[in-house]
Amino acid sequence: MKIEESPRISEFYKLVLDNLKDAVIFCNPIGICTYANKAAERLTGYKTEEMIGKNPRKIILRKYWPLCEKMNLIAALRGKTPVFEVEIKRKDGKIIPVETYGKILKHGSKIAGLLIFVRDVSERKKLLERIIAAKRINEEIVKKAPFGVYIINKKGILEYINPAMVRISGAPKKVLLGLNVLRLPTYVKTGVAKKVREGLKGKAFSIGPIEYVSYYGKKRTIRKFIGIPLKNELGKVEKLMVFVEDLTKIKETEEKLRKSEKKFRSIVEEARDGICIIQDKKIKFVNNALARMLGYKKTELIGKDFLDFVPKELRKKIGEIYENRLKGKKVPNMYEARLLKKNGEEIFVEINAFVHEYEGKSADYGFIRDITERKRIEEELRKSEERFRNLFENAVDPILLLDRSGKIILANKKVEELSGYKRKELVGKHFVRTGLLTPKSALITIKNFAARMLGAEIKPYEIEIVTKSRGIIYGEINAAPIKEDGKIIGDLVIIRDITERKRLEEELRKSHEALKKAFEELRELDRKKDEFISMAAHELKTPLAAISGFSQLLKSESIISNKEVREKYLEIIEKETKRLAKLVDDMLDLSRIDLGTIKIEIKRVNLYKLVQRIRDEVENEVKKKGLKLILKLEKDLPIVTTDEDKLHRIILNLVSNAIKYTPKGKITIHALRKNDFIQFCVEDTGIGIPKKYLQKIFERFFQIESPYTRAHKGSGLGLSICKELVKLLGGKIWVESKVGKGSKFFFTIPIKFRKA
Repeated sequence: MKIEESPRISEFYKLVLDNLKDAVIFCNPIGICTYANKAAERLTGYKTEEMIGKNPRKIILRKYWPLCEKMNLIAALRGKTPVFEVEIKRKDGKIIPVETYGKILKHGSKIAGLLIFVRDVSERKKLLERIIAAKRINEEIVKKAPFGVYIINKKGILEYINPAMVRISGAPKKVLLGLNVLRLPTYVKTGVAKKVREGLKGKAFSIGPIEYVSYYGKKRTIRKFIGIPLKNELGKVEKLMVFVEDLTKIKETEEKLRKSEKKFRSIVEEARDGICIIQDKKIKFVNNALARMLGYKKTELIGKDFLDFVPKELRKKIGEIYENRLKGKKVPNMYEARLLKKNGEEIFVEINAFVHEYEGKSADYGFIRDITERKRIEEELRKSEERFRNLFENAVDPILLLDRSGKIILANKKVEELSGYKRKELVGKHFVRTGLLTPKSALITIKNFAARMLGAEIKPYEIEIVTKSRGIIYGEINAAPIKEDGKIIGDLVIIRDITERKRLEEELRKSHEALKKAFEELRELDRKKDEFISMAAHELKTPLAAISGFSQLLKSESIISNKEVREKYLEIIEKETKRLAKLVDDMLDLSRIDLGTIKIEIKRVNLYKLVQRIRDEVENEVKKKGLKLILKLEKDLPIVTTDEDKLHRIILNLVSNAIKYTPKGKITIHALRKNDFIQFCVEDTGIGIPKKYLQKIFERFFQIESPYTRAHKGSGLGLSICKELVKLLGGKIWVESKVGKGSKFFFTIPIKFRKA
């Protein structure tokens, strides 16, 4: 640059220009370069002498020339251009993106030329591209995922839901958004709401599988929920991401650097980076950019100790770097630090410093760039990558990432669980060469993969997977291509294990074959119901007829005057009344059992005391018939937890039957422990039961026809009630008998009652 052809520039400003990180080029009024600083050499690859005398537009790609012409016009009209982006071609042929703006310089009223500032934005572009790529992968995973994903805020309000979750819920998306999941009846009932509250307090959770009827779909479903708290940079939970079977969109913004609206004073003042000169630890000079960066007026900074604007924990380190640089010791010229703004806020800065003379004395020249936004973007990228890894690793289903050739580049832990192989055994191999697919499935998968790489959309399809230890299982593939800049670079493959579904389908097929048999059984049950009603009516009529008949006879004058006959008739009426009452009670009990309304009251029961009480209750009846009642209870029987009243009724019914159908001999009550059960047996030496009736003896209203049984009228419901009560208590009942020798009625109950 020829001094006489440009504005007057002091030695100080020349020094500043050569140490600026941004390229600075000055062109005369006809567009010819007359000056370029060292940063311009580094940026373009051309030496200063190669640039001077030439139009710098030649290194700008031709497609940007119209834009440059437009900006020249704006500069001519307004005195400067806005910041805009173009691409330049370096001397080595490399094309790089740059950010630039220009300002008209004048000598008096005449235009001296155009001052151009140029900044390399390659790294920023790459950073943004990485964020965009990460965002695309996250969106693709959540969008294509077969499992539901939704996000709620601290109040439990649903703020985001993916397509799979919309399908799962059975409700339109507009109905779901804004829904408070903490109040959803199905969530409250199943305990999911409780877990969600824990998640909102910072505790990750996993609950399920849970089976319930969905609130909106009104269909029975089984779901598993995984919740991951989403925290802010301060470590506080803001939201909760829930997987059912988050994509948090990456918001990226880059704040445009402030444009100086103040009157052009000097090249230094127009620099976008902060510039300062420190001498004897005091700030001697500061430009507008640094003053704005820190939120001060320039007059408030001049004369202050520069360490006052450094956080306390960094002051010692920064002070040592400053002292050592002035002493000529080797220290980094460029490093990162933090500075304090006037409002107390900290900003991240990149400092480029060197020692030079100022007013005849050594001073430290510092060029300071605010990198707070870059740090924020890097932190966002780190969080985005962490969210992706979290989503990827905690996915309900196995997920593979393939490159365009079909090689596995990433696999989550569910792949290990499904296949039995460690990830290191799979990553790096072509998916066909892993041995995970049967030959038939390999052909289908290769065909579909190739189609997706050409842009075709392939619907989910089934394959056979060869696992390391479980043999062949069935899987469903849901895959989508991964794109970058519109080009397909790989494949996202989500695998769902449908082995259980296949098994259930096979069971469904088999159960369908059993429907005919079930239908016939239902018809038989219907017939038995009609038979039960008919027999119940018959059984009720018999005592009623006797009561009615003898009541009529008692009205006769001859009977009224005959005390002996009258008392006999009254005794018959009383007996039939009691029989009728017992029959009604038995029928009511059976009805309660059938309807499931009978109550079970569990308590600790001493079997010795219970059996002794039953013996006392039937003692008179036993003596009256001349029988013996013997108790044979095993020693050290444990205390059982069961319904004492129902156990009492079972034993009493069986003993009463034994007394009724034993003309002579004895009745024995046995009890012994068998593993976790107590086995009872009521044994008699009575008339016995014919073999052909043993299977029917527990049916309702069933009675053996014989002269002896007709003489001892019963309802035919006692053994049926015993059977149902034993079943309620968790046991079984059966009978062994020989005609003329007696019967043995066995039943079991668990020592500890377990609700079915």
